[in-house]
Amino acid sequence: AMLPSPKLMQTISSIGTFILPPIFLAILFDGRPARYLQLSSKPKIMSFLILGLLMLATIPIINWLSEINSHLALPSFLSSVEKWMKSSEEQAAKLTDVFLNLNSFGELLFALFMIALIPAIGEEFLFRGLLQKLLTQWMKNNHVAIFTTAALFSAMHMQFYGFVPRMFLGVILGYSVLWSGSLWISITGHFINNALAVTFTYLAKHDKISFDPDKLGSDSSQWYALVISIIISGILVLWLKKTGSNHKSVEVTPPTPLERGMFDM
Repeated sequence: AMLPSPKLMQTISSIGTFILPPIFLAILFDGRPARYLQLSSKPKIMSFLILGLLMLATIPIINWLSEINSHLALPSFLSSVEKWMKSSEEQAAKLTDVFLNLNSFGELLFALFMIALIPAIGEEFLFRGLLQKLLTQWMKNNHVAIFTTAALFSAMHMQFYGFVPRMFLGVILGYSVLWSGSLWISITGHFINNALAVTFTYLAKHDKISFDPDKLGSDSSQWYALVISIIISGILVLWLKKTGSNHKSVEVTPPTPLERGMFDM
């Protein structure tokens, strides 16, 4: 069967938009793109396991943040902005529905490649690999750089009613790179997060699960799920920091004239 053309076009455009430009810029800045994008350092296996567990543990927190975020209302003088936000949200939802209409295992695998793997690589190259590094050099502050990168990462998705949970995810991914010194960690975390969403959708569509993972922790009757989620996530974050903190810290080199020029544009 022919692949639906919108899916194929989306794949090609994702690779062109996210994966290639950061590699090109890293070559331009350093000549050794793998080193520049923090792909040459290998984190501990334990860090991958902890981050995988963290992606599962934070599901109720993310659902709760989504629930709060979905009630966002702008003041009346910004009603046209709100209208635009709602319509861009609906467009994004329609596109997601096309991709998540998974009728077979083959379609599930393609969706995992398309919605989980390509964005995980591309968005991490662009945001945690390139932008977070540039902002750290520019702002001289890891924490401000991580939060700024996470906000830009979330804004880029143009889904404003999911802005807060996506920024929260971006912050976790940002710190995972800071602590482990490796972009492979955030690529893995990003992939797991997206893959869980795709797989849950597939399982729900085929009646393989009886609960709705999107609701877990989001309504007041499930406050206990949220509390447990916060406690376990907190422990995992501290563990991730401890596991990653004995990597050889990556030297933050002063920006090259080329990089400095990026901020003078």
